[in-house]
Amino acid sequence: MSVRLAGATVATPTLAAVALVLAAVVAALVPLPAAFVERVYSTGAYPFLQRSLTSVSNRAPIALIDVVLLTGIAWIVCLAAGVRRVFRSGPGPAVRKLIGGVILPAAALYLWFVILWGFNYRRLPLDAKLSFDARAAC
Repeated sequence: MSVRLAGATVATPTLAAVALVLAAVVAALVPLPAAFVERVYSTGAYPFLQRSLTSVSNRAPIALIDVVLLTGIAWIVCLAAGVRRVFRSGPGPAVRKLIGGVILPAAALYLWFVILWGFNYRRLPLDAKLSFDARAAC
């Protein structure tokens, strides 16, 4: 969808694109309580994700993270190669194209990381889970 603004056609972001970027920003800036992460993610969603993804990746002849990394590098090279061509249409459309080519994929990649691994950094500390008293060990 696009909107006519001051004689130029401007593409409006889709609701899904805005929601994706907002979800990434919220995931980065609003920490979930450690107890919630432990209950919902660590003992609920993560074991299912881990089992599912491990069974799929074990069947692949190469490490799937290598494929993801090479794809990311290729994407960056293609983006860099097209920068001059993008700016031929003027700075306004160029900035919008670069934002769409960088911000949306970066938001998706960040959410992918948070869901697959990042929430593990927000878990309860091990000594809190085990009721460990370091003074009693000395």
